[in-house]
Amino acid sequence: MASPQCFPAQPDYEQLSDARRGGRLSAFVLGLGLDALTLAATILTVVVIDDDLFEDVFGATVRFNEEGEVVAIGAGSAAEGIPFTESAIDRLLDTEPVAAPGAACLALAWEHRHSLIG
Repeated sequence: MASPQCFPAQPDYEQLSDARRGGRLSAFVLGLGLDALTLAATILTVVVIDDDLFEDVFGATVRFNEEGEVVAIGAGSAAEGIPFTESAIDRLLDTEPVAAPGAACLALAWEHRHSLIG
């Protein structure tokens, strides 16, 4: 299947699309959020990617760019990120400055982890 016009010949897009079709990547909608002050709506989503695929696509991720620093644990590549464990999720939700939609995604992904990763 060819890439849509908005992603002409992007190797990462092709690799991720092939992985989705092959069952190595899945996307889920967790719900909808509405900010009571701004009335901004957010579609809460999560993407689950097989370990080896994630390393292939994102393993060369840089640690810093114009947007800031990629947060990670350990001295390995920036793609290591933060482990999806109860203690890491609790730490993020309890002590880190995470915006409400991100916090909702983390909490819902952890609550439904068995269905998402299953």
